[in-house]
Amino acid sequence: MELLPIRSGLDEQILDKISGYISPELQNKIDFCKKNIDKIIRINGDKIYNPEIIKEDIFYFLRKESKTRYWYPIQYAKIIFIE
Repeated sequence: MELLPIRSGLDEQILDKISGYISPELQNKIDFCKKNIDKIIRINGDKIYNPEIIKEDIFYFLRKESKTRYWYPIQYAKIIFIE
């Protein structure tokens, strides 16, 4: 299964970030990811390990033994789940 990025205009992105507004579409994507976090295997084509969701972002490692943690806004991420 695959969740694609949610597209919006730059002006909307800026206003949403300033006001703290989360669209229903984004909230649904965040909720789905939280519910299925153990099934997330790729972010934007990269294999990931130990994903964690904090607010509107997903944090993850690119290697099992890595100490470098990466993050990406869920809104713009292409997320792949095992089925």
